Amino acid sequence: MNEVIVRPATQCDLPGVLKLYEHLHPHEAQLEAATAERVWTTLLDCSFMTVIVAQTAELLVSSCTLAIVPNLSRGGRSYGVVENVVTHAVP
Repeated sequence: MNEVIVRPATQCDLPGVLKLYEHLHPHEAQLEAATAERVWTTLLDCSFMTVIVAQTAELLVSSCTLAIVPNLSRGGRSYGVVENVVTHAVP
C-alpha cells in the first residue's frame, strides 16, 4: 500500500483537483482553462480558505475545501465549513 500524504494544495495541483472533480460531478462540463486558473489562484490566495488534498504516489486521491469563517457570535470564535469533498472512484 502506498503512503498517503495529506497537505494544503498548491498552484501546481490544479490539474489533479480538476480531475478529482470529474468524480464529484461526472456530468458537469469542465471549466475553460483560463477560468479554472483564475478561480484557483483566487481560492489559493484567500486567507480564510484552504484546499486540502490527499496524495498517493503522484496521484491526488481526495480533496476538500475548508473555509474558516470569522464569527461575531459564540464569543467571536470562528467556525469551519467543509465543501467540495471528493475521493477518487476506484475502478
